[in-house]
Amino acid sequence: MVCSTAPKPLLLLIGYRAYGDWIFNIPILPFLFNKYRIHLETNLKGAHLFHNDPRFEGFSFMKIESYPIEWRNKVVFERWEALERELQPDRVINLWRTMEHSCIIEADQPEFYMPSQERQLAFAGNAFYDEPFFRIGMAPPANPKLDCLYYSPQEWAWGESFRKAHEGKFVIFMPIAGSTAHKIIQGMEEMTDELLRRLPKAKIYLFGERGFEGYMWKRDRVTHIFAEQLPIKQSYLATKYADLVIGPETGMLAAAGMWGTPKVYLATASSVYQLTKYSKNDYSVQSRCPCSPCEKAVYELQDCDNLVFAASIEGENYYYPRCTYMHDKEHVYGVAEMLYAKGFGRQTQERRPKERLERRTAGSLYLRNATENRLEAQQGEINAR
Repeated sequence: MVCSTAPKPLLLLIGYRAYGDWIFNIPILPFLFNKYRIHLETNLKGAHLFHNDPRFEGFSFMKIESYPIEWRNKVVFERWEALERELQPDRVINLWRTMEHSCIIEADQPEFYMPSQERQLAFAGNAFYDEPFFRIGMAPPANPKLDCLYYSPQEWAWGESFRKAHEGKFVIFMPIAGSTAHKIIQGMEEMTDELLRRLPKAKIYLFGERGFEGYMWKRDRVTHIFAEQLPIKQSYLATKYADLVIGPETGMLAAAGMWGTPKVYLATASSVYQLTKYSKNDYSVQSRCPCSPCEKAVYELQDCDNLVFAASIEGENYYYPRCTYMHDKEHVYGVAEMLYAKGFGRQTQERRPKERLERRTAGSLYLRNATENRLEAQQGEINAR
């Protein structure tokens, strides 16, 4: 038998993703690495996550966020054409708007202006993990591997040392804000105080960007970590060694899902199903606001359909999305106490109970069978290619 020594085909993989979005996309990587040599064209956030990954044959970077939104389409198409001329790839896969437009709706789509319950029925069953598989022309596996981000031996050693430094402590990570208004959950300070009161051996880390210092309240057994103090990839590794992660729809919660670390998404714009379809040890909760999940990309406050007055400061009124006020905090405390009672530094591998995964919260009309019907339709399209 003659063994072929021909190199694998070259794939140009294009992805300008936010940090958390990348975590939902990386389960496709093992399938692509198996078939292709890969050149990754990405943004700086992708560079932060993949810069030392030896599995990629090449990298190129574009700081797409530096271009005004109205210029981006023209700029990126010109860049993609230039990359194809230079690299001559055998195949191109573009992850541009992998989840936008199919899971979370943007203002350039007519569905953005639907009543919220119609959007819920149409989109809340479209899981974030599944869309990248559809983009590469593949049906999502029944149980995809989620922890596909590369870490070096030195990075793994740091993670182990972090956990050892917290022996006898129940470590909780809480990102206090995300990139948009619906990711700034109200009442997090009170939640911190209550967790400290109920869990005597809890150690809480609050994560956030500079500019959110007002949300970084000072307490004993609470440590503040700003973005520049710990590289984002390192913070994602640290979630593997936490006992519980609580917070809004941010990359840190997605990273906890990657490892199977117990977590509670305080879901607002997205449905719990979208965020956690394949997660283990998930105890996430939907806002009880009737319009949650709205399935909208709320980049600007005026895009929210349900604002509530928050405060008047120096004559200026401030508003927040109503959904950020309406989570069941007792659910969060109950989860924390249950895990605390089991012991520290351990992770069970139980899946979230099916009945909780499919639970319908007030106004959240997404149904599991709607998703299954969509998967069947997508599989039919794939088979027909």
